Amino acid sequence: MSTTIRVAVVGDAGVLAGLYAELGYPSSAVQVEARLSEVLGDPEHALLVAVNAAGVVIGSVHIATLKWLEPEPAAQILGLVVTASARRSGAGRALMTAAEAWARGRGCGRIILRSSVQRTEAHAFYEGIGYTKSKTQYAFRKQI
Repeated sequence: MSTTIRVAVVGDAGVLAGLYAELGYPSSAVQVEARLSEVLGDPEHALLVAVNAAGVVIGSVHIATLKWLEPEPAAQILGLVVTASARRSGAGRALMTAAEAWARGRGCGRIILRSSVQRTEAHAFYEGIGYTKSKTQYAFRKQI
């Protein structure tokens, strides 16, 4: 299957809402459009989409540079999703390759990503493209 990677546009909000709902993060197209406008206007973030030969968006990756006191500049994958019907088509690999190139272009020497423990297929995918598990940790959250 032929996959093209491009920068997301505001008009992708509806399909992105559907993609992230597949991951268990439901939002309306209006909510995603508002968030997307902010992300697309921030040079420290990139939101890339995978488009199939028919011109349909089948996946996306959101990456951002990290500003912290670590000695080595890094980027973090904030979200990666490929629609269920397009998994194992190479779209996820193409998205990650593009995200890695974006990070290298900003001087980042490593990429961090987090994946919930139950996403075992995703873990196998990440390991298959060269990522290694670096630690196990808890994630804490507080509504403010």
